Amino acid sequence: KQIKPEVSDDTFVIGMVGMNSGAPDRKCYGFAFDIIRAFSDRHPDCRAYLHTNAQGDGMSINLITLREEMGLEQIVCFSRPGGGLGETPLYMRDMYNAFDVLMHCGACEGFGLPVIEAQACGTPIVANACTAVAELLGDRCYPAQPLADMLVTTCTRIALPSVENMLEQLEQAYEDWRAGKHDRRTVREGVLRFNQDEVYEHFWRPVLEQVPERIDVRAVTGKKLMLAAGQIAKDGYTHHDREKLWDHIDVAHDLNELPWPWADDEWDYVEFSDCLEHLTVDTTAVMDELWRILRPYGFA
Repeated sequence: KQIKPEVSDDTFVIGMVGMNSGAPDRKCYGFAFDIIRAFSDRHPDCRAYLHTNAQGDGMSINLITLREEMGLEQIVCFSRPGGGLGETPLYMRDMYNAFDVLMHCGACEGFGLPVIEAQACGTPIVANACTAVAELLGDRCYPAQPLADMLVTTCTRIALPSVENMLEQLEQAYEDWRAGKHDRRTVREGVLRFNQDEVYEHFWRPVLEQVPERIDVRAVTGKKLMLAAGQIAKDGYTHHDREKLWDHIDVAHDLNELPWPWADDEWDYVEFSDCLEHLTVDTTAVMDELWRILRPYGFA
């Protein structure tokens, strides 16, 4: 049963966009519902629209059931039963423009496209400030410090959102909205730096023009380091991981702790895969460390 709570120009509309999948789900919808319930208790005039597959993927929370359990039938509504995929760009633009704020509770984002899309439409963001999302928030956004990190599988941690901190930032966004301080032009200007054509022309094209021919890793000689190796073991490599859970791990070190435990210009080749997005340290600092430990003309 699709409930459509009443909405007027005086309704504060909270939006969320993202797939509801996995356990735990990356978008942290369980935390989001706690935030929405607490906020709606204080402000019954608010409504929340979740552009997602509400029934989940078989592993994640059934949000329709959760809405009923938490008594939010008159507060929360969902996208059409087919889920959030397949809508037209015009629909998505109008949807983002209808939000007074986009709430993003995600615990581990590689980039966070809805965060950019919403700001491009002038919609401010209340977000769990972790991973790439922390770098995507422009002016008039509301970053909330995470509660803590949690180990979800070997060598993989996520940043759990803090209901208290998210609620505090949502309250601030609401107060600014009530006071007429939400300037959509200012919000939009904060993400124009991510314009696809501009990013490609000014950043990617110069880099791609300098990219050498594809490296044949098998032909690389000298010292080779594999960061965040996990269960993978390769002949001729020194293997690193956060913890020494396997016998082939030679060095145990948290890559968030700088500097890394290797000398300048020590390695001819560094393999670094499926790890960067899980670090909390600044990405530029990680690149600087890779540069430091690589020998001149080394590869990573």
